[in-house]
Amino acid sequence: MKKSRWRILGFLAFTSMAIAVCYYLGRSEFLNVTQVEVVVVNGPGQSPFMRSFVDSIDKEMSALKGRSIWNLDLQDKAQVLLQRPELKEVHLTRNWPNTLSLVVNFKEVRVVILRNPNVVPVLDDGSLLKAVPFAQSPDVPILIGNFFEKDVGLRKKALEFLAQANETGAFSKKTISEIHYTDKDGFWVVLVHSGIRVKLGQDKFLTKFARVQQVLEYLSSHNQRAKTIDANLTRKVLVH
Repeated sequence: MKKSRWRILGFLAFTSMAIAVCYYLGRSEFLNVTQVEVVVVNGPGQSPFMRSFVDSIDKEMSALKGRSIWNLDLQDKAQVLLQRPELKEVHLTRNWPNTLSLVVNFKEVRVVILRNPNVVPVLDDGSLLKAVPFAQSPDVPILIGNFFEKDVGLRKKALEFLAQANETGAFSKKTISEIHYTDKDGFWVVLVHSGIRVKLGQDKFLTKFARVQQVLEYLSSHNQRAKTIDANLTRKVLVH
């Protein structure tokens, strides 16, 4: 009985001490946040266009300095950050005793919609960011037509269309300057340096992209020029 009593007393004393320590640490400035680290894991977050978003997050996180790292609800704070449309993933952790570490992954801007004199960035999920001056536009193809801004389904269709283009080559995402669309003709694009218009229609884009690539390589190797390439045909490509 005596041993059991001493064990109970010891447990109560330990528990009381732990509670007192927790209470002290919760109110002590010893665990106040003095430093916030923000790490961007993907390239778009480092681009000049996304710099303002990173600065805004830095400012929001810096407001936590001076608060007790012990009492902060990191899960709640992470959920608040994820309400930002440009963020894809957020990981917020404590680095004892005084540092918060935030790792963010941005959604990618795939295209922009022209709204003179500005452009509206379109994220990889089809959602929109606030318009920015044309001079601040990221280096991506431009969707021409305000109907892209109004119709999320058409925006996603344009993103699916662009996703099937090659990353490099004579006809690739990097060589497409403008993307146009009509109900009658489907998609057609304008190439960056040559200004060639390429008609691609509504479907079978992978096959059509490959055909246009071959045509552009042939034209380049023979020092020939074209104004229009019509790949919206069953088995052939017309060059004008």
